[in-house]
Amino acid sequence: PLTGIVLPRDALHDGQIFVADDESRLRIVPAEPKLVQGNIALFSDTIAEGSQVVLNPPIPTIDGALLDQYLDSEIVDRLLAQDAAR
Repeated sequence: PLTGIVLPRDALHDGQIFVADDESRLRIVPAEPKLVQGNIALFSDTIAEGSQVVLNPPIPTIDGALLDQYLDSEIVDRLLAQDAAR
């Protein structure tokens, strides 16, 4: 079995994931999923547990840009439901 961080497939943008650092700044992280199934992707070594993933990055996407963050509870609920179904 594979273990790791499950994210929406839409979180992956041309081999990169966007995360917010401790200062609410955008960071661009190269990432390659270990598994993609349906609308989810599994990352096992690129993204640290507890990372704040940015699903809707600002345009233009600039590393270090200050973010106004909010939790998208709809996406969280959907991912939890998909994970529970497996």
